[in-house]
Amino acid sequence: TIDELVAVGDKVWARQRGGGTNLGSFAGHPPTGIKAFTDVIDVCRFEGGKMVEHWGVPDQLGMMLQLGHIKMGAPVRA
Repeated sequence: TIDELVAVGDKVWARQRGGGTNLGSFAGHPPTGIKAFTDVIDVCRFEGGKMVEHWGVPDQLGMMLQLGHIKMGAPVRA
């Protein structure tokens, strides 16, 4: 789902959310069967009506936490 789409000059950026059920291996981990979601920011640059560059930033930490592949540690006290 695209939550936000902005075009400025030769660039377009999108904030989106997608998800699914983890049925295959992911990042070296076996399938979990867990339904998980991730947020992604994509920026595209256009030239002559064609996309010539793309940068994508997925929330991989959030995905790994949802799938149980990593655990958050206890807060560190100063």
